[in-house]
Amino acid sequence: MYQCCVGPSARVVALDHDFAREQLSGLGTARARLMAADIHVEIWHAASSAAAFVLPESRADLVRVAIAAYGLWPSANIEGLTATAAPGVQLQPALTWRARGSQARRIAVLPVGYHEGFPRARSNHGHVLVRGLPAPVRGRVCMNLTMVDVTEVETATGAPIRAGEVATLLGSDADALINAEQFAEWADTIHYEIIARIHPCVPRRMT
Repeated sequence: MYQCCVGPSARVVALDHDFAREQLSGLGTARARLMAADIHVEIWHAASSAAAFVLPESRADLVRVAIAAYGLWPSANIEGLTATAAPGVQLQPALTWRARGSQARRIAVLPVGYHEGFPRARSNHGHVLVRGLPAPVRGRVCMNLTMVDVTEVETATGAPIRAGEVATLLGSDADALINAEQFAEWADTIHYEIIARIHPCVPRRMT
């Protein structure tokens, strides 16, 4: 219902409100015909996160917020449009993804890999956060393991990394942050995929 075209490297979203309104009109026509035939649909909905923010007429009986439920904007364009369409709306990221290193000596081994949703495309790309400092990903991301270089973290903090220390894959640690957009850029994809691909086997905890 709401058109968006996102390129992994360009991060540009094109919005077509005329097409969206044409689809809404078609939905309204279908609804009227069903009602005329004495067919009653209890709930009508057409709004994704993006449409819910900037196309109020799409909301109908409910909205299908998905990425917005994680406190993430569908795109920078939508964030800008929302500032005009719904002043005062603020989103704050609600997800932090962490793992504990199972081994540590310059190279810490994290028990997370592409099976858990940490993309293989992150091999030798980007970093995680350990003690609030960047620890670059080194080598191939394996099915259930990822290796990160903690040499500079140890040097900066003056203490060796201990097995069991926490690494932040996504989110904030001290004053540092890895947001979903940055994570996605390192994996050459979009932030929707990063959030959606975290495997159900990864424990979830409310904080």
